[in-house]
Amino acid sequence: MLEIPQVVNVVPAQVIRDQRPRNIDDALANVSGINQGNTLASTQDTIMKRGFGGNRDGSIMHNGMPLVQGRGMNAAAESVEVLKGPSSLLYGLMDPGGVINVVSKKPQLRQRTSLSLLGSGYANGRDGSGVTLDTTGPIGENGLAYRLIVDHVDEDYWRNFGKHRETLVAPSLAWYGDDTQAVLWYEYRKYVTPFDRGTALDPRTQRPLALPKTQRLDEPFNEMRGETHLGQLSVDHQFGGGWAGHLNLSYNQETYDANQLRVNGINVAKGTLTRSNDATHGALSTDSYATAYVDGTVELGGMRHDLQFGWDAEYRKIYRADLLRQATRSTFSYLFPVYGREVPSSTVSASDSDQTDRLHNQSLFFQDSIHLNDRWIAVAALRYQAWSQLAGRGRPFKVNTDTDGSKLLPRLGLIYKWTDTVSFYGSYTQSLKPASTIAPLSSGYVLDASVKPEEAKSWEIGAKIDMPGGLTGTVALFDIHKRNVLVSQFNDVTKLTDWRTSGAARSRGLEVDVAGQLGKNWSAIASYAYIDAKTTEDPLYAGNPLWNVARQTASLSAVYDFGQVFGGEGRLRMGAGAHYVGKRAGDSANSFVLPGYTTVDAFASYDTRLYGKKVKFQLNVKNLFDKTYYPSAANTYFIAMGDARQVSFLTTSSSRMKLRSPLMAITSFTSITRRVAVLLMACGIAVGAQAAAEAPGQGRKVVLLVQRDGPNLPVDEKVKQHLESRGFVVTLQDQSAVPSVAAGSDLVVISSTVAAKDVSPAWRQLPVPLLTWENDLLDDLAMTGKRHDTDFGEAAKERYVWLVNAPHPMAAGLPAGVANVYVKQAGVSWGKPGLGATTIATLYGQPEKAAIFGYEKGATMDYESLAPARRVMFFLGNETFTNLSPAGRMLFDAAVDWTAGIR
Repeated sequence: MLEIPQVVNVVPAQVIRDQRPRNIDDALANVSGINQGNTLASTQDTIMKRGFGGNRDGSIMHNGMPLVQGRGMNAAAESVEVLKGPSSLLYGLMDPGGVINVVSKKPQLRQRTSLSLLGSGYANGRDGSGVTLDTTGPIGENGLAYRLIVDHVDEDYWRNFGKHRETLVAPSLAWYGDDTQAVLWYEYRKYVTPFDRGTALDPRTQRPLALPKTQRLDEPFNEMRGETHLGQLSVDHQFGGGWAGHLNLSYNQETYDANQLRVNGINVAKGTLTRSNDATHGALSTDSYATAYVDGTVELGGMRHDLQFGWDAEYRKIYRADLLRQATRSTFSYLFPVYGREVPSSTVSASDSDQTDRLHNQSLFFQDSIHLNDRWIAVAALRYQAWSQLAGRGRPFKVNTDTDGSKLLPRLGLIYKWTDTVSFYGSYTQSLKPASTIAPLSSGYVLDASVKPEEAKSWEIGAKIDMPGGLTGTVALFDIHKRNVLVSQFNDVTKLTDWRTSGAARSRGLEVDVAGQLGKNWSAIASYAYIDAKTTEDPLYAGNPLWNVARQTASLSAVYDFGQVFGGEGRLRMGAGAHYVGKRAGDSANSFVLPGYTTVDAFASYDTRLYGKKVKFQLNVKNLFDKTYYPSAANTYFIAMGDARQVSFLTTSSSRMKLRSPLMAITSFTSITRRVAVLLMACGIAVGAQAAAEAPGQGRKVVLLVQRDGPNLPVDEKVKQHLESRGFVVTLQDQSAVPSVAAGSDLVVISSTVAAKDVSPAWRQLPVPLLTWENDLLDDLAMTGKRHDTDFGEAAKERYVWLVNAPHPMAAGLPAGVANVYVKQAGVSWGKPGLGATTIATLYGQPEKAAIFGYEKGATMDYESLAPARRVMFFLGNETFTNLSPAGRMLFDAAVDWTAGIR
């Protein structure tokens, strides 16, 4: 690090383990000059580095190779590196703020397997769980090794609705030969995450709306579903004589669909919002990358030259197939919010669809670090960069960018090594990024080859310290000038973002980073940055601070290692940290300012042994004081909300056992994880699936009325099998059976496979609890009125219901709001019950239609009839039992149990 004329910050593996960052934003809270940019509704990493950055700037790397937009931090990450300042010499086309590189865990030749269980929770019962398997070891005795990381998390979103579910499968192979090392990584990630634009600006106060921070302004269907594939190969070969060759190959792909209902107007007098119902379907981003280079040392002119030269190429494509644009059905009150009146958008906008951005680039690069003497090192480097880029949108397709070109990019540096642990440096670097936009410029002008790319020049001076086993640190002053800048600003009249070419921007400032051991037990990380970043040339915004850039940021975290405690049986570590981000302009026009904020995190970990295996318990608290804060903004209607306080408890058990299968690893830890579950429950945190209680049916007799010779009998038999698995004794009866067959039974269940005309009306008076999902019987049973499609009926294609009575036992403990009850869309039966009913759930967006409702014995049903025993209507159709989601199955079981008197 002392011989690099540029700031390099590293978030090491131990800090990752202690702080357990949820994303790159969390991990980089320890680094100076960093804050969040527009993250596309909290679905991707966007990091402002020294004042510059964007969500498509190509600055997020994985093992030194580029990622498409998305999330780069996961359970397979070991550490994070930040290379500050223009880095086009090493990494090609990008903004001048810097590069962030996530370093993956590698296979090891030493056998180790660990299993981690996670329980987490926000306030108001918003809980989650997770499990991680990490196993590695040798394959044979010839330097071949494997690693497999499997991670799954399922957690409630911290606001009033939403879910985050994510699964990662990351196998890797490595070969460690005498002269050659090769690592092959693959990562598959599947996820669903809320698409949350946060809150909106109150025009009276120029601050975010004074609402509970948990209150969302969109709809429960606002979520992104997608998956990513990442394959990488890294080969390093030692030729001898100090020379080595390197080959890196990468292919990355992300696909997703996202519902994006969003705010585009506010009426503070009425307390209402206008919203647009938008979506993106068929999004596809890919990046193919290759680089090959050689480095080595030669003696020339009595001086040592550390040489590096090579080639790289990249093809990146960002594509959005269908862009959906649709007006909402109603005005939304943010003072008295009622969700569920909207349905996901279904109107494709041809002029906005087929959004495409294709970039081809390749380059040759050369660098020479010249050791002038024992103290002085000069660095000279040059990159020849060529590119072509095409971007636009619409059906028919309209090109808005069509550029190509080439340029030489230099890098110069000078280093003075004062001692073996302290150096001073100065550098001059350049960066390059073609000006590109999918959307048209506000002037209608098309970016073609005559438009110069965005270019930046940077001067930097600084000092570094690197004391082995002690402190490391940097102090840097920098000055970056960027020209040919594209400027964007939301237009509140057209409700679109206007783009235009601008003149120039500048960022200059001071950064300080210090980390390391302060003594035998104390370690700490501290950072501070002062950044003066502004637009310097523009007809409208000259002199304005740059968007989402904090003038001041700071952080301080410390860890105390207590060593062996509790009689020497375990090791205890505790730590805490504070992160400060100053106020920031919310848009290019500086029409509003986001307030500064400070958040505090804390953790405690305890390593011990249980039953001969290493076990670690760790408690983490994010946002300890539950601070309300706004990390970034896209415009006055899209102001991101910082996460509320989160408490998580992790337990990890490790051994040197050789993994034969993931099941074997999990089984081997059963005795420990049982005890861990007890501990987690004592802390009030649920981990994984709750242990099944004694079968609730306990021999209760059930009569299941079906059409015995009908086409859907196999589905009814699956219902029977399910009830029997829960302890009920089930007898199938044909629809023609008389009610006397239910004598002595505890419950009658009538399937929708029956023909209502063939069912005896005497079932109405049967003094036995009864549950049905045949909507045509509801009037016969006096559970609703008699008008088909008015008092009862079926919605053809639904997937969600709205839980309106969460405290009731039939809600199965699920939170109020939207519940996804089907794996895929299917029919949902409904009814309009009488005055004595208890409604549990309604059709999504149709609150007058009840999907689950019930009557207690003696309650008034329709026609002033009294319920002779409990009566329940459930929303199933003829074939939909097997289509129930986990939440739908929970609701079904809860309805059966309540009807039978178990709950």
